[in-house]
Amino acid sequence: MTRKIIASFGGTQALMRLTGFTKGYISHFRTQGFIPKPWLMLMFITRPDIDWSEFQAELDDAFAGVPELYEKAKKSARKARRETEHG
Repeated sequence: MTRKIIASFGGTQALMRLTGFTKGYISHFRTQGFIPKPWLMLMFITRPDIDWSEFQAELDDAFAGVPELYEKAKKSARKARRETEHG
Protein backbone atom coordinates (compact mmCIF):
# COMPACT_ATOMS: atom_id res chain seq x y z
CA MET A 1 0.00 0.00 0.00
CA THR A 2 2.64 2.52 1.03
CA ARG A 3 4.73 2.08 -2.10
CA LYS A 4 1.66 2.59 -4.29
CA ILE A 5 0.71 5.78 -2.47
CA ILE A 6 4.22 7.19 -2.82
CA ALA A 7 4.23 6.22 -6.51
CA SER A 8 0.82 7.89 -6.96
CA PHE A 9 2.40 11.15 -5.89
CA GLY A 10 5.12 10.76 -8.52
CA GLY A 11 7.71 9.10 -6.30
CA THR A 12 9.86 10.12 -3.38
CA GLN A 13 11.17 13.38 -4.86
CA ALA A 14 7.69 14.62 -5.78
CA LEU A 15 6.35 13.75 -2.33
CA MET A 16 9.31 15.54 -0.75
CA ARG A 17 8.53 18.72 -2.72
CA LEU A 18 4.84 18.55 -1.89
CA THR A 19 5.10 17.80 1.82
CA GLY A 20 8.52 18.98 2.91
CA PHE A 21 9.25 15.47 4.23
CA THR A 22 12.86 14.33 4.06
CA LYS A 23 13.95 11.44 1.86
CA GLY A 24 14.71 9.46 5.01
CA TYR A 25 11.23 10.04 6.42
CA ILE A 26 9.58 8.87 3.20
CA SER A 27 11.95 5.90 3.06
CA HIS A 28 10.86 5.06 6.60
CA PHE A 29 7.23 4.98 5.41
CA ARG A 30 8.24 2.64 2.61
CA THR A 31 10.32 0.26 4.74
CA GLN A 32 7.74 0.14 7.53
CA GLY A 33 4.88 -0.25 5.05
CA PHE A 34 2.94 2.34 6.99
CA ILE A 35 2.03 6.01 6.66
CA PRO A 36 0.86 7.67 9.90
CA LYS A 37 -2.81 8.60 9.85
CA PRO A 38 -2.33 12.39 9.96
CA TRP A 39 0.01 12.25 6.96
CA LEU A 40 -2.30 9.93 5.05
CA MET A 41 -5.15 12.37 5.71
CA LEU A 42 -3.00 15.28 4.51
CA MET A 43 -2.04 13.38 1.37
CA PHE A 44 -5.68 12.57 0.59
CA ILE A 45 -6.76 16.17 1.08
CA THR A 46 -3.78 17.54 -0.85
CA ARG A 47 -4.15 15.26 -3.87
CA PRO A 48 -7.83 14.44 -4.32
CA ASP A 49 -7.21 13.82 -8.03
CA ILE A 50 -5.43 10.54 -7.30
CA ASP A 51 -7.54 7.38 -7.43
CA TRP A 52 -7.65 6.47 -3.75
CA SER A 53 -10.16 3.60 -4.13
CA GLU A 54 -7.44 1.02 -3.47
CA PHE A 55 -6.75 2.63 -0.09
CA GLN A 56 -10.35 2.99 1.09
CA ALA A 57 -9.94 0.93 4.27
CA GLU A 58 -6.87 2.90 5.36
CA LEU A 59 -8.61 6.21 4.68
CA ASP A 60 -11.77 5.10 6.51
CA ASP A 61 -9.62 4.27 9.52
CA ALA A 62 -7.58 7.48 9.33
CA PHE A 63 -10.66 9.71 9.15
CA ALA A 64 -12.75 7.73 11.67
CA GLY A 65 -12.68 10.53 14.24
CA VAL A 66 -13.53 13.31 11.82
CA PRO A 67 -16.33 12.11 9.53
CA GLU A 68 -17.34 15.63 8.47
CA LEU A 69 -13.85 16.38 7.21
CA TYR A 70 -13.75 13.04 5.42
CA GLU A 71 -17.04 13.72 3.64
CA LYS A 72 -15.80 17.13 2.49
CA ALA A 73 -12.53 15.61 1.30
CA LYS A 74 -14.33 12.82 -0.58
CA LYS A 75 -16.60 15.37 -2.25
CA SER A 76 -13.53 17.36 -3.30
CA ALA A 77 -11.90 14.15 -4.58
CA ARG A 78 -14.92 13.28 -6.71
CA LYS A 79 -14.97 16.78 -8.17
CA ALA A 80 -11.23 16.70 -8.93
CA ARG A 81 -11.54 13.33 -10.67
CA ARG A 82 -14.46 14.59 -12.78
CA GLU A 83 -12.44 17.64 -13.81
CA THR A 84 -9.45 15.46 -14.65
CA GLU A 85 -11.57 13.08 -16.71
CA HIS A 86 -13.34 15.84 -18.61
CA GLY A 87 -10.31 18.04 -19.16
